[in-house]
Amino acid sequence: MREPDSKLISNLPYISDRFFEDEKKVWRNSWLMMGRELDIKDAGQFISFDIKAINVSLAIVRDSQGTLNAFYNICPHRSGRLFCDRVGKKAAIVCRFHGWTFGLDGELRGIPEEQLFPGINKSEISLRSISIDTWAGFIFVNLNPHPKNSLKDYLHGVAPGLEAYLANPKWQWHTGYQKIFKANWKDLMNIQHEGYHATHVHKRTLGATFTPDEIQSEYFEDSPGACSLLTVHRPRISGDAPTEMTLIQQLSMKYGTTSNWVDQDTSRAAKEIEKGVNFSASDKWVFDCYTFFPNLILFVGCFCKHVIFACFIKF
Repeated sequence: MREPDSKLISNLPYISDRFFEDEKKVWRNSWLMMGRELDIKDAGQFISFDIKAINVSLAIVRDSQGTLNAFYNICPHRSGRLFCDRVGKKAAIVCRFHGWTFGLDGELRGIPEEQLFPGINKSEISLRSISIDTWAGFIFVNLNPHPKNSLKDYLHGVAPGLEAYLANPKWQWHTGYQKIFKANWKDLMNIQHEGYHATHVHKRTLGATFTPDEIQSEYFEDSPGACSLLTVHRPRISGDAPTEMTLIQQLSMKYGTTSNWVDQDTSRAAKEIEKGVNFSASDKWVFDCYTFFPNLILFVGCFCKHVIFACFIKF
């Protein structure tokens, strides 16, 4: 039997069930982005998630004191599901199975026919909480009760000016295109670490060849959660725009500021967001793409004359 070539990258981490079982520890010990603080800005508002890969359901709710709380989405009485909707608002958390009621802080408040449980001490029963923290207006959770790293340490390496900018409450956030891919999660994350593929995969829409200077990668080797920063600049096209363009190219040229054929000076972003984006202050800067381990990709770019961003959650 031929021994595998040590110089080649093995495909086992992408297809092995045993490897995937070990990977579940990653999801249980990493900070995972769940949403925006503005998604649940009022008391009683909540969001819930099912992380199917590790059979976990959780919910995040803001209590009357303005505190964000994260809980396992399960009643401690008989394991009934507490939050059945993806988003919503509650005055209290009530289990539909037996009607046990919990406050927005997770503490047990009421038991129907409490006399059926002689000697019960409600103060000793509460929802099982989950570690929670915020950064740049994003909500993160960690299923480890005692995370190895604080969220701040976990994101070490990210530009310091980026947090305040993204946390700006004036931003309006919208859900765009969504798609479920039948692939190992690493497939979807790995491609964002480099721009080497852009000239080939996006050839029809970009119509240009990128040089190494126009697609630059930086890796944060000493950071637990911030993997890399990919910075993309517009290719320097010589000559006129092609006479035959795809619809995407036509729309980009008409409405965008990052088209290959629209010469817009984007160096202003480096001044507007000090120590946040476009560190080289290039006039052809398009976007900075951060990859966070294990489930978040963050694009910060200049489109339609405003600096905006798009992010993707991957479970």
